[in-house]
Amino acid sequence: MEKESIKKEAIISIISTQGDDGAVEVVTAGSFYKEDGYYYATYEETEASGMEDTNTTLKINETGFSLIREGSITTKMNFERNKEDDILYSTPHGGLSLKIRTKSIKIDIGDFGGEIEVEYDMSAMGQPPLETKLIAKITIKE
Repeated sequence: MEKESIKKEAIISIISTQGDDGAVEVVTAGSFYKEDGYYYATYEETEASGMEDTNTTLKINETGFSLIREGSITTKMNFERNKEDDILYSTPHGGLSLKIRTKSIKIDIGDFGGEIEVEYDMSAMGQPPLETKLIAKITIKE
């Protein structure tokens, strides 16, 4: 049986870029642990992200990851190289159906944190796809 890790305090940095817009970076405290062969990074969204009262979890393995949000914003986005995913993005103002297509993904994660980088196209029904890039950096607090 694989040894599971104790939850560790972590600093989680999320950098997101959409289309030609500038990058938006959120740096927050969270936790990091390993369970059932997956690494998990969890944190509470802040007012600065526009998603207050939402808990975000990154569920990571060597081939891909899921971004799971629960709270005022609810969604589950699955990222795996050359795969498409239809998702429902629920907000207090209603739901939105989106399609994401992962173009490239790099995962460098271990027991002491690491980094994920994904480039994907995201589109709402009938809209042209928006090129999106997401970088997540997880640093264990000493």
